[in-house]
Amino acid sequence: SRYPKQSRRLSQLYPADARVQKELNTFFENISPALKSEVVNFIFSSAIKHNPIWKQQPAFQQILIYNIKMQMKQPEVTCVNQGELSTDFYIIAEVSAISMFALGVAASIYQELYQGQYFGEVAILAESARTATVITRNYTTLGFVSKSYLLETLDRFPNLKAEIKLSLQLY
Repeated sequence: SRYPKQSRRLSQLYPADARVQKELNTFFENISPALKSEVVNFIFSSAIKHNPIWKQQPAFQQILIYNIKMQMKQPEVTCVNQGELSTDFYIIAEVSAISMFALGVAASIYQELYQGQYFGEVAILAESARTATVITRNYTTLGFVSKSYLLETLDRFPNLKAEIKLSLQLY
């Protein structure tokens, strides 16, 4: 990284709490767009490297990160609702867990998601409504890209798209 001191400080911001989230917001308000882009790239490149599917796809990682936008959420905030139409794909950028649950006719499914994991792909790739509700448990930093950007990016990586679609069978 060109900014080793800042990189060390950024890596200390996880898991986030209220004070740290406020500090990060203030930091983002006071830096240039170019530096903001580098910081977002640093945060999400670190998170994406934790994902076993994307680990071996550095070109995909770079393309995805290029257009990622960041959101910071407080605890107990609903990110997406089961049954909604999907407009975005999300990546978790911090270690704190968030809860994902799906209420079905026969049973309910509960899963915790962590750094580097993602959600929103099922509804996008299956061209259906969202299959789960996702709620933050703690202060959470998420990255997101639009449905159209994700689909365009995955079209450039057909093997990766096939692997992700294969994982949809779990749902």
